[in-house]
Amino acid sequence: MTTNTKHSLVWRVIGGFVVVVPMLVWLQSIGDLNVYFGFAVPTGQLQYILAKLFGLYAVTAIWLQVLWVLTGSNRSSRWFMRPSAQHHKWLGMFAAALCVLHGVCFAWAVSVRTDHLALHLFVPNFAKGYYQFALALGVIAFWSIGAVIYSGIKRRTSKQAIWRWLHKVALVVFSLGFVHGFMIGTESRQGVMYYFYLSLALSLGLAVLVKLSELLHGQFSKHKVVSPVRGIPVREAQK
Repeated sequence: MTTNTKHSLVWRVIGGFVVVVPMLVWLQSIGDLNVYFGFAVPTGQLQYILAKLFGLYAVTAIWLQVLWVLTGSNRSSRWFMRPSAQHHKWLGMFAAALCVLHGVCFAWAVSVRTDHLALHLFVPNFAKGYYQFALALGVIAFWSIGAVIYSGIKRRTSKQAIWRWLHKVALVVFSLGFVHGFMIGTESRQGVMYYFYLSLALSLGLAVLVKLSELLHGQFSKHKVVSPVRGIPVREAQK
């Protein structure tokens, strides 16, 4: 199997996962969609389920973005196509847009249900129990993704290392968004949605381990000086 064929197969599978699976998970979690267009549904419920849909797609888009970065090395490129700068930029913007839609729909639902503009939801508050703690993690992730995008723009125009390191906060953003989504919904800890979150966590965990292995291998290679005569490490050549 050629490298291009491997890339095509792997990214077709991942592309299908990103497009199809969040929708299937959402449909399974909400039940009959027609019910939400009836008169018996509580006010704001349609906005709630839309917020859930955008949230599932947001966490999946961020997952793919982080996966791209972690598997973008020369050693990993045997299996994973290295994304271009344009791919990276547009996927990041798309993920940010999904996060905004998620937050706006949720605040809209709360506003409609309480008859008050729920702008307080965009300020993290850890002082009111389990649900509020989970919500606060999502708020931090919501604002952090803006910092990630801004640092991505700045690192192309500035040589300061701080922007490059700040841009790596994307992994933290995903972690916060992941924990937020897992904690805030009771259905996320059972059934299809549980396995959805588990697959994201395991795949990124594996990618992190591969990346760490490559970094350690690179450090080892730097310290391994080869004898120009025998083609073996100098320490062994001097014995």
